[in-house]
Amino acid sequence: MTIRQHYVSRALIARFSNSPELKNGLVGQFDVVNGRCMRAVSPRSIGFESYFIKYDGDRMEELWGTVERPMGEVFNALRDDPSDLLQAKQSHIKDFMALHFARSLEAQRIHIETLLKPRRELGPIRRCRPGLPG
Repeated sequence: MTIRQHYVSRALIARFSNSPELKNGLVGQFDVVNGRCMRAVSPRSIGFESYFIKYDGDRMEELWGTVERPMGEVFNALRDDPSDLLQAKQSHIKDFMALHFARSLEAQRIHIETLLKPRRELGPIRRCRPGLPG
């Protein structure tokens, strides 16, 4: 079972590391609330929530991977020669951006609020057996 589910792709986080082409680069962190630098860590260590997806998280990770896997190549190609590649890889880039919104903390909040709002407005759900009053 996948515990650490990244809402920001490790492939994207790694682009900000001290060695973006390598999976073992480190990413510096800055605490904007307290205004302090924190130690650099691997992309695996940031941008995730434990059990972000509550149901069938492994399946979701597998699906997300179909969008994320091509992005290393896309990032490298965009860095080297963005002019021609942007049009050719446009669908990959759009899917990648949409994936990040769909699994963002804000999208999660919207889904929860959308689910809970009608429940709050309607009040408790009454369960009735067929044929019985009320």
